[in-house]
Amino acid sequence: MIKQQKQSNINTLEMHLKKRIFGQEHVIQNVLETLSIAFAGLNDKNRPIASFLVTGPTGVGKTEFAIELAKALNMKFIRFDMSEYADKHSARNLTGGDAGLVGYTEGGLLTNAVLDEPKSIILLDEIEKADEKVYNTFLQVLDYGTLTDTQGNKAKFNECIIIMTSNLGANESNGIGFGNTNINREKAVINFLTPEFRNRIDKILEFQPMTLKTAKDVAFKFLDDFRSMLKMKNIELKMSNDAISYLTQIGFQSQMGARSVKRAIDTRFKATISKTILNSDKPLKLVIIDYLDNEFLFEYEFNDMDLFTQIDQLEKAYFRDVTKAQEYAKANRGVYITKAIDGIGFVAKEIKQNSLF
Repeated sequence: MIKQQKQSNINTLEMHLKKRIFGQEHVIQNVLETLSIAFAGLNDKNRPIASFLVTGPTGVGKTEFAIELAKALNMKFIRFDMSEYADKHSARNLTGGDAGLVGYTEGGLLTNAVLDEPKSIILLDEIEKADEKVYNTFLQVLDYGTLTDTQGNKAKFNECIIIMTSNLGANESNGIGFGNTNINREKAVINFLTPEFRNRIDKILEFQPMTLKTAKDVAFKFLDDFRSMLKMKNIELKMSNDAISYLTQIGFQSQMGARSVKRAIDTRFKATISKTILNSDKPLKLVIIDYLDNEFLFEYEFNDMDLFTQIDQLEKAYFRDVTKAQEYAKANRGVYITKAIDGIGFVAKEIKQNSLF
C-alpha cells in the first residue's frame, strides 16, 4: 500500500510539472529519477532529499520550477536572493550574527526557517552572486544535512530539497544552437564552482531557451491564470487567435522570455481592464481581446449588453457600430471618426485618456 502511494506521488508530480513547466521534459525526467530514489528509501537519510543546480537563460522557468515543485509536494517554499549575500559578512545572517552584535540571540534566517518548517524546498536564487563563505556554509548542508546556528540550535535538512538557480553561461549562449549552449553552460559551471561543491550536487538541470511552441504554452498558462482571476469576479475572458499569436511573439522575441508575457498581461491587460471595472457604473460581464493595427483591442460587454471597445494604451476607441461611434464623438470634444483598417468598425482618434470612462 505504501509502495503504491509513493508511486502515485511520483505520477502526480509528473503530471503537475508537465502542466506548469513547458519545453523542459528532460529536466522533469531528471527530477523524477532523483526523487524516485528518495521516495523508495534508497537515498542517504542524513543528507537533503535532493539537491539541484538549475542553469539556463532568464525567463525559461527556473524559479517557477522550484515554486511548482513545492506546490506539488506540499512543501514550504523558502527563497533566498543570493545577491543579498555577496559579501563575507552577510553569510553570517544565514546562521545568526556574531556575539555582541544586534540579532545574535535571534538565530539565522536559514536555520530559523528550517527549524520552523523542516519539510521545505529551499531556493538559492542566482547562486553565483553569493560570497565564498556562503558556499562553505552550504557545503556542510549538502554533505551532512545539518547546520548549527549561533545559539547552538541544530537545523536538520534531511527533509529538505535544495535548489540553486544560475545564469552561468547564459550570456555567452545567446543566439547559439542548443548543443553549443549546453557546452557553454557546462564550461561556465566548471570554471566557477569548485569540484568539491559540484560533486555534492545531485543533478545539474539545464533549462533550454524558449521556443515558439514553448512561448505559446507559457502564454496560455498565464492567460488561464488571468481567466480564473476574472472568473472569480463573474467576468468572462475571450481572446482572438491574432491576440494570442502577438502575446506569444512577445515572449518568444524578448530576452526576458516568460517574464515579458506576464508583464504584458499585467501592464496591458490587467491595467486596462481594471480601469474599466473601476470607472464603470455597470457590472462588467465579458472582455474580448483582439489584435488590430499593432495594438491590443479590448471589447467590453456589460450586463445590460452595451458594447464598448478601446485599443491598448487608451489613445483610441474602436466601435463596430457607426452610430455609437458618432454618439461617442459628440460627447467628447476633439474626437473625430475614421474607418478602421479592418473595413468593418470605426475608430475615434485623439481621445484624452481621462475621457474614455
